[in-house]
Amino acid sequence: MVFATQAASLAMADSNVARKEWMAGDAEARVAAMTEAVNAEKDKVNAWFADQMEWANKLYDSYYKEHLLETLATKLANTLDSLDQRITASQDLADAANADLCDKLDAEQASLDSFNQLTRDNLFANNAALVENTTAAAQDLTDAS
Repeated sequence: MVFATQAASLAMADSNVARKEWMAGDAEARVAAMTEAVNAEKDKVNAWFADQMEWANKLYDSYYKEHLLETLATKLANTLDSLDQRITASQDLADAANADLCDKLDAEQASLDSFNQLTRDNLFANNAALVENTTAAAQDLTDAS
């Protein structure tokens, strides 16, 4: 019985390691796909703003030209920042999912280990009581003869 509970605990621990590794790998792949998609969008954004800035640079020098170029630069920076935040959010969600899975698996492992320890303690207590009762019964038989 003791070996069976230890084996069950070890099997669960091994399975949990595999589950954690799978989740981490899956999350990493999804974040990489998100990063790739966002980077493709950033390339499109950079190209569009470059075209707009090229057009604006052809204007005659004036306050309007300077203001337009500043506005385009600010909007480009804000747009790229917004896209970078999506990558960060994707990574944060993946990290949170991994942490949540680890916490839940660790809690289940602790619950199993606690149950197994309680089972072993009860088994040993019952065995000790059985030995004590058997010894007492044997002594009673010896005394009666």
